[in-house]
Amino acid sequence: MAQSAAPLSFHALLEVADPSRILFGTDYPFARNAEKVMKDTIEALAHFDGVDATLRRKIALDNARILFSRFAHRGW
Repeated sequence: MAQSAAPLSFHALLEVADPSRILFGTDYPFARNAEKVMKDTIEALAHFDGVDATLRRKIALDNARILFSRFAHRGW
């Protein structure tokens, strides 16, 4: 999801990708205007009406816990 904060981009991603394979991410600190891009991406996911709360949580956290299971026990 890095730098894909537009609803159109989110909808397109959901058309082609299995939602269990979508992870939240940013290009921080390498993006131009990195802090703004990061904040905009967080806000965009939080307010995107194309996903419900369960899928939003999977994208933001749970899918990464599955992929990086060795970190899952850390309580993130």
